[in-house]
Amino acid sequence: MSAWFTLWLALAGMAGIVWLIRYANIGRITRQRQILSSRSHPGPPPDAPKVSIIVAAKDEEDNIETCVTGLLDQDYPGYELIVVDDRSHDRTPVILRRLERQAGGRLRVITVKALRKGWFGKSNAMREGVAVADGEWLLFTDADCRQTSRRTLSMAMREAAAHEIDFLSVTPVLETHTVWERIIQPVCTLALMTWFLPHRVNKPWRKAAYANGAFILMQRSCYEAIGGYERVRNELNEDVQMARLAKQMGLGLRVVENDDLYRTRMYDSLPAAWRGWSRLFYGCLVSLRRLSAAALLLALLCIVPWVSLVIALAGLQGSHVGSATEWGLAACLWGAAVALMQLVMWRVYGILRTGRAWSLTYVLGAFVVFGMLINAMFKAVGARPTTWRGTTYRGHQLEGQDAVGSLSEPAAAKGIEEPTTHPLLQKYGESQTEPDEAFLAKRRAEAARILATSSTAVVAGYEIVEQVEAVFVDGFRRPEDALEGLKAAAALKGATAVANVRQKRDPSGKCSAHGDAVIVRKAGTPPDGKPPEPQPHAPPGDTRPTADGEPTADSERMAEVKIPQSTGDRRDPKERSDAP
Repeated sequence: MSAWFTLWLALAGMAGIVWLIRYANIGRITRQRQILSSRSHPGPPPDAPKVSIIVAAKDEEDNIETCVTGLLDQDYPGYELIVVDDRSHDRTPVILRRLERQAGGRLRVITVKALRKGWFGKSNAMREGVAVADGEWLLFTDADCRQTSRRTLSMAMREAAAHEIDFLSVTPVLETHTVWERIIQPVCTLALMTWFLPHRVNKPWRKAAYANGAFILMQRSCYEAIGGYERVRNELNEDVQMARLAKQMGLGLRVVENDDLYRTRMYDSLPAAWRGWSRLFYGCLVSLRRLSAAALLLALLCIVPWVSLVIALAGLQGSHVGSATEWGLAACLWGAAVALMQLVMWRVYGILRTGRAWSLTYVLGAFVVFGMLINAMFKAVGARPTTWRGTTYRGHQLEGQDAVGSLSEPAAAKGIEEPTTHPLLQKYGESQTEPDEAFLAKRRAEAARILATSSTAVVAGYEIVEQVEAVFVDGFRRPEDALEGLKAAAALKGATAVANVRQKRDPSGKCSAHGDAVIVRKAGTPPDGKPPEPQPHAPPGDTRPTADGEPTADSERMAEVKIPQSTGDRRDPKERSDAP
């Protein structure tokens, strides 16, 4: 017996042991499953907080009406539904407008005509939805999800409250209609879940983090803490990346399966499944090391046993008397490994609701998934792009004309670049208001007095060089956001700071802020940019709002704001380098 033959037999033994361990662990893993159903809780939580449901839809004419009607039929007492039509070219916009009229104010449709520069499609769309959302909790879901229960939202909110969770993801029941779906889908799911078993994700001390974008429910405070979709704007699998950020920050993350709440059909053809799952593997496993490990494990444990069994049986059939024993031993060892694999799959396919008989096709699916993992590895090194729903990505960048998707269509045609807009101003753009001329005249007069009075020309250690324009923003949800919006509005006018800031909350709860947009430099810094002479100065102003939403007295001091050069800073570069 040669050394290679001995090594081959040893590999058969190791594969058999791995599958024996997996068979023994099925019971334990099954007991650890966390399943949410319409019967898990008695109903919505008491004093149910408002939830904003946000759906991104791109070319979803076949699914959008079912999705919307199911979400509008939820029994949760207080929620709003926001659907973002993301550059659709089919009948999706027409269907959405009709549903919006029929919903009687319960549905809001937002239209996205172009991607912002540096943003990927779904992150950009979801961000637009959050911009108009008022809920204390945010639910992100997909347009191809079909609700099978009126209690989905109630059960999810109750689950989050019961476990004191900040970030909850409920995985879908997957529908499989075609032969290829039934062959490929279970293998893909198992290949991914090997790395993201829910019972591991749900343990705070483990690094494993996962979320399924079909259903992500999180507190707004959690969304803001992780930086929202801004932090994952150029990620293909933004759901998993957001889960990782939440886990890293110590926020409560939980993943549960669902029994009868909602279903989805991921891909309806082999080419769509190839593109979609290659994208998912690349986005979830991210690194070339992980993708290589996943491909190697799939090959050694799932493909090699079947191929080796065929080789061993063929060798036994054509062997002479002297080698029959060796080939017979090989056939027995590899046959045992395959038998154990199939026993595991017989039980697992029942859990996945695919049908146990389809476990016999597992090896066929493994060959296809191995190819998907290789394809994902090429994507990880930037050798192949990813095209998804009409947009092409390479790594973390858009490719081709989509790279200038941040331009509106008329501006793009003229080659004009739109100015950079602060996220808070984009977020509340529809509710911004401009003050009338009388108000502006009064504010300019106050600003002139500030500039003319030496005792107030230095504020918080900065000297006012030039007043640009008085600014005013309105309609923000929180005083802190109003202040940040004011800074952003000043930055767009070429200013580096705002002075004489005032904030206000109206009876409806909306907040406004106004102040003077000014250019500043460190006190004592000459125009040539030399270091300033040390001098005493007033402490930075406290711009925190009081409990009733009004600012403290110190909020009339200087509020620093840094801006990119593209916002129109008109100073000499040497002066600009000294700006805060």
